[in-house]
Amino acid sequence: MRRFNPERTILDGVQAIGWGIAMSLADFRHKIITVVVAGQASSDVITFKVATSNQDEAPTFSNLAINTNRWDYDRIRNKNTGTLYTGDTGFSFSNSNTVEQFVLEDDNAKWLNINVTTYTDADVSGSISAYISTANDTE
Repeated sequence: MRRFNPERTILDGVQAIGWGIAMSLADFRHKIITVVVAGQASSDVITFKVATSNQDEAPTFSNLAINTNRWDYDRIRNKNTGTLYTGDTGFSFSNSNTVEQFVLEDDNAKWLNINVTTYTDADVSGSISAYISTANDTE
C-alpha cells in the first residue's frame, strides 16, 4: 500500500534564473517532480536542473558545493518518454507551454531544490513552476 502526501511548491511562476525553495525529502521514498512552463514564445529557452543533498541540515543550494555545503545535481527521468536526463545537463523547454513529470532517480536524498539555469525570454512572458509529490510504501 502507498501513502501519498500533499504536493508542495518549489518554484512558483519564476521568470528568471535562480533557485527555488529547498524541500526536505528525508522521510519519502517516491518523488515525482511536476514542471509547468507557460507563456513561452518561439525563441525562448528555459532550462532547469534538480539538486539533492544527503546532509542532515539543508545546504545553501545557491552557494558553491563544498565539504560543509554538500549537494550535487541529480538525474531525472521523464515519466512520459522514459528519457533519462543527467544532473549536470538538466532539462530544457523551448517554444512550449507544457506540463512534464519527472521521477527523481535517487531513493536516498534528504533535500531537494531546483535551479533555473537558463532563462531567455525576450518579452518576459514565459514562466516556470515546479512541484514535488512524495509517497511512502506502508505495510
